[in-house]
Amino acid sequence: MSQPYVFPASPSRQVKAVQDYMNYVSVFDIDNLSTLITDSFTQTTLPSNLGVPVRTKDENFAVLKEVKGILKGKMDVTIYDVNDGVGRTWVYGKVDSFNMETIFLFQFGEGPDADKIISLTEFVDGKRYPGLKTIAPVST
Repeated sequence: MSQPYVFPASPSRQVKAVQDYMNYVSVFDIDNLSTLITDSFTQTTLPSNLGVPVRTKDENFAVLKEVKGILKGKMDVTIYDVNDGVGRTWVYGKVDSFNMETIFLFQFGEGPDADKIISLTEFVDGKRYPGLKTIAPVST
């Protein structure tokens, strides 16, 4: 695996939001996460054949609270690459706590929500993820 990504000293607003999101999610800081995402935020987990339903902001926070208890308050995530674009930022990394590579696509709003994350799509390791069903239940 490549070396961990080093965030720039003066990142774009989107990259700063992603950096903050990853920092807050790793320690399950729901209050600060709330400041980065819109009320209509959704999280999608792919591949779709895993059957994980799209989660709302509140549903996502409920899953994070459950994971926090399982992991004793700290989730280790290593970022290997960040690709910033207009209205979206891609992140390649590994959720070390689950030994699972993942790609995150953060999408940002427009106008007054231009600095806020409106959705997160997470592409997970389809072979590794099914073992985590108790944390992010799969629909039946």
